Amino acid sequence: MKARRTQLHPWLSLLFTLVILMAMGTPATFAASTPAYGPGQNLASGQLNTAGKSHHVQNAAWVKRKTSYQIARPGYNVIANAVPASKTLSTSYSDQIWEPPTVGTDAAGHAYTDYYMGNMCGPGATTVALDYWNNVNTRAVGGHNYSDPHVTTYWNDTHERAYMMYIATQVYPPYYTSAGEMSYGAYANADTANQDVDDALNWEASNHNSSSWFTYFYLLVNPGGLTLTTLQNDVASDIANYNVPPVVSVNDAYLPDWNNSSYRGGSHDIAVIGYNNTAGTFTYAETCTSGVCGTLGAGHYTISQQQLLNGIENDNGNGALIW
Repeated sequence: MKARRTQLHPWLSLLFTLVILMAMGTPATFAASTPAYGPGQNLASGQLNTAGKSHHVQNAAWVKRKTSYQIARPGYNVIANAVPASKTLSTSYSDQIWEPPTVGTDAAGHAYTDYYMGNMCGPGATTVALDYWNNVNTRAVGGHNYSDPHVTTYWNDTHERAYMMYIATQVYPPYYTSAGEMSYGAYANADTANQDVDDALNWEASNHNSSSWFTYFYLLVNPGGLTLTTLQNDVASDIANYNVPPVVSVNDAYLPDWNNSSYRGGSHDIAVIGYNNTAGTFTYAETCTSGVCGTLGAGHYTISQQQLLNGIENDNGNGALIW
């Protein structure tokens, strides 16, 4: 027997149509609020070396002394660049420094979604580097609210996220034009310029010394100023002589922990915490988790020294060493 077609009341028909239209609109709304690119992607050529909040240049005489290995970490003697063949700093704290998730709950248990946090590698690497400065308090900041243009979240000292969020949104060296190491664009565009990393490192390492901070220790070197030998020597000088890590901006497609990430191929900041010149390797700290970046996870990894140099040189003009 043929089934009888049921006629809908006109009002029910209209309601049904509205429900269908609303359902169809939901995915489009969600898609508009999520980035179509991964962490460190969507950057212009050379953007990290030309943009940012500070465009001041360190004194040429000081730069010459730094590149001649005559600038010591305060409290240490100037040490000639004669270093052991290998050294790796302790990873007991750096392995636990993790960037916040883009979707999850903050330290107060409040749910949030913030895709700006997918671009936190600059503050992450800065936090790792400053953790080794025993005069900088990265581990006992306490719990606080932090705001970016999208959301306010609450973080404490777990994974040193309170300090990391302070670096991202509140640190204010004298040459910055606004607070925070990160520069925020239209959601969810955000980045950290290399000079801004350099300034934050020097400002924090100097304990906000208004007279000496700008030439306190760290120097920004663009890829044109690097060779494999200078990279080896500069990294070894920081680690072996002064027990602090340098930071590099690198194409993450060259990093072994990004091999299976669908986001690989963008600019990424890491702190280099070890070297082995006999084996020709560096050890670096990764702060972006598998859930955010598709990495093998936060922790430390080993990379060929030549491969790290290649990643700095082939970062769309955004690579750098800050040592």
